[in-house]
Amino acid sequence: MRVDVVDVDPGRVDRLAALSFRVELSNIDSAFLAHIHAGPAGVNGGVMRNLYVPPKPATDRGFSGTLVADTTTVVDSVLTRMRNGTAYVNVHTEVNKGGEIRGTIFRIQ
Repeated sequence: MRVDVVDVDPGRVDRLAALSFRVELSNIDSAFLAHIHAGPAGVNGGVMRNLYVPPKPATDRGFSGTLVADTTTVVDSVLTRMRNGTAYVNVHTEVNKGGEIRGTIFRIQ
């Protein structure tokens, strides 16, 4: 997942930032949801931001490629979690509705 952040409203207390992202998958069946969740590696947490949700269609069997590439806005607390390694992306499938695969978001320096 690539993340580019631009502050879109610096005067707000809970600042908003533009988040550009891309979720790429390899050999996954029927992916239908993807979110950014709060939580460090190995710990389940609540959804902070939707990335891919219905009515977008589920993927085919054995899908490989870009599930979604877009830009959205997030509050500063989401960015803080992304920067300190306490946020992850979870992709849900029809077989594993609670989450098929997840990846911790971390800052590359």
